[in-house]
Amino acid sequence: MTPSAQFHQKVSGLLNEIIRTQQDAMQKGARMMADRIAAGRLIYCIGPGGHSQLAVEEMFHRAGGLANIYPLITTNLHGAARAILDRTPGYMDKMVKLHGFTQGDLLLVLTAYGINAITIDACLAAQELGGEVLAVTSKSYAGIPAGDRSRHPSNKNLFELADHYIDCLMPYGDAILDLPGVDLKVSPVSTILLFFCVECLVAETVQELVNRGIEPEIWLSGNVPNGDERNKHLMDKYFYRIKDL
Repeated sequence: MTPSAQFHQKVSGLLNEIIRTQQDAMQKGARMMADRIAAGRLIYCIGPGGHSQLAVEEMFHRAGGLANIYPLITTNLHGAARAILDRTPGYMDKMVKLHGFTQGDLLLVLTAYGINAITIDACLAAQELGGEVLAVTSKSYAGIPAGDRSRHPSNKNLFELADHYIDCLMPYGDAILDLPGVDLKVSPVSTILLFFCVECLVAETVQELVNRGIEPEIWLSGNVPNGDERNKHLMDKYFYRIKDL
């Protein structure tokens, strides 16, 4: 079997397992999101770190995506500099407050690891402000020892702190392929798993809204004829409410 075929097989197995084990969690998360949409609230969304932040981009101003997503983009840094910020306590709690998160709001935290400083700070800040936290994360790093430099000083795990979580089932180490002649595993899956969970959550939320008799606000691709015109009413509605729009 080729490496590509091996990767496909393993990823397919993980996606099937998410559907098998996380369906109820997805639907509960969708109800939490639909509650805020029904109340006219924004859904704040953060992906602490580098690749986790891509999951926020996947939700924000996206063809087929929800219009009321407020992205908390943490940084444009990459590589070693980003890794330092991930582990810096006292940064992300200020970001959550700065962007107007308030009592009754929902913070969607997208990170497969769920242990870093800015991840836990974001969760705690949202809860201290009277909001709820819905996390898409995994439990695979819960065994990282207390005091490890990758951990928040509290040594807490996101899945334990969040009001509700969806397990993306990322395996420990992220990479999943063992290839002959290579000491370390290759081909990480966290981004694929996060994206899959995010789009499942969007679909479940849209269905929940329809079930409640609420018309979902969904972006149309701007690359199809009349796409911009079709989106104009949503842009007019949210342009001054969502900072990065």
